[in-house]
Amino acid sequence: MEKRVKTGGRKAGIPNRITNEMKEIISDLLSNQYGQFIEKMNEIDNPVDFCNVYLKAMSFIVPKPSAITIENMDQERQRVADLFPDELK
Repeated sequence: MEKRVKTGGRKAGIPNRITNEMKEIISDLLSNQYGQFIEKMNEIDNPVDFCNVYLKAMSFIVPKPSAITIENMDQERQRVADLFPDELK
């Protein structure tokens, strides 16, 4: 697959301002409404529903880890070996 040339928009590596602002708003909302959030969470009888709500709320604040492919793992292993050559002998 051929890589496209970027012609506009944000520069590579610059965080999305709107995304960061939304994360802050949601984080503040959860922090400021923590007591009420916990009260409502405690009203949920079904443990599966409780976990689903909790995980969905967390997903707005804590980034999801990206998958590691075998190729990436080999590259990472080599990068670590280059950083710590004496420790991996």
